[in-house]
This record gives sequence, structure tokens and C-alpha cells, in this order.
Amino acid sequence: MEKLRRYYEILDVVPGANLQEIKKAYRDAISVWHPDRFANNPKLQQKAQEKLKDINEAHDKIYSFFKEYGEPVFSSNETGIEGNKSGPVGNDDEELLLRRNYCSIVGKNNAFYVERFIKFKKKMGYSSWNWAAFLFCIPWTIYRKMYMLATMFIAIYAFWLYATFRILEISKINPNVEEELYFLMASVWCCKALYGIFANAVYFYHIERKTKQRK
Repeated sequence: MEKLRRYYEILDVVPGANLQEIKKAYRDAISVWHPDRFANNPKLQQKAQEKLKDINEAHDKIYSFFKEYGEPVFSSNETGIEGNKSGPVGNDDEELLLRRNYCSIVGKNNAFYVERFIKFKKKMGYSSWNWAAFLFCIPWTIYRKMYMLATMFIAIYAFWLYATFRILEISKINPNVEEELYFLMASVWCCKALYGIFANAVYFYHIERKTKQRK
């Protein structure tokens, strides 16, 4: 990962910058080091050509990494990938292999998940918000191929619907049961919120099982 960090330095961006920041830095570097700016000074023009070659290589390598492995996760002191000396992800080659496996299993939108999975793998916490899981709990779970969990959610949802209709029927006779209905509604939204917080971690463990099955 040291080479990747050097490419960030060539573009004069901090390791961990997103693609938009990298593209902006690339355009700025091109405008500064374009050989045409040094047409009257052959020595500087030659240096600019060499610099431009390094800039193009750095941009291409970083872009290729994003495309194949997702966004890299660097340490706060910018000395390399966080945890690449110890912990569950022991070295660069192992992390690259993990990223490749994660990307191939996740498929679409892998950059969003792979970055979080690497953090989960390094024990950097397991909570991160997922709007899709919060708003579309069952469809999202099915889309991510966690079918057993989706089946459990469908059963819970069916029970919730049954309980809701029963309470509504009883409330026509006994209005005091409306409090139970409010409690039922509140509990459902609390459960959805918890799933929104931990859905990425749940998906991570699902992908981990898939990764181990490939070995």
C-alpha cells in the first residue's frame, strides 16, 4: 500500500481523499505542469514532461484501485492502511484479496460496502447508518440475498399486521387498548432504526460467510 500512498502524494492530496478530490487535484496538477507552459525553457519543459508522466500514472493507478477494490482506508497519521501491521487484516496482500472477494460478491455499489467491511474486519466498530435498510427493510434484505433473515422479517411483519388489526377491532369495543397500538407502532420503528444502524454489519457477516465458502 506504500505505492498507493505515494501516488496520492504525487497528486498532492491526502491519503483517503475521495474520487472527486482526486480528479480536481489531477486537473490542477496538469495545469501547473503542462509542458507547453515551459516552451521557452527546454530544461524545465523536459522536467514537466517527466512530472506529467508521473501525474498521469498516479491518477490511473488510484482510479484503477477504486474501480477494482473500492475506496482505500488509510490510517489517521497517513502512514499506510490502518492496521496493516497487526490485527485481523495482517498485510497488504491479504487486504487486497479481501477487497477483491468483497467486490465480486457484493456486485453493484461495492465501494459503499467494501470500505465499511474493511473497517469492520479491523474491529473499528460495527455501527453505520444504512438508509435503504431502514426505509425498505425486507426488499433490501432480499436484494442483498439474505433470504433466511428476510423470511424472518416477513414472519414478524405478518404477526405485526395481525396484531395491529386485532387491536383495531378490539378498540371499537374498548378504546383503552389504543395505547397498545401506539406501543406496537413505536416498537416497529425502533426495530427498523436498529436495523438501519446495524444492517451493514449484518451484511458484513453474510459476506464473510460467502467469502469463507469460496476458500
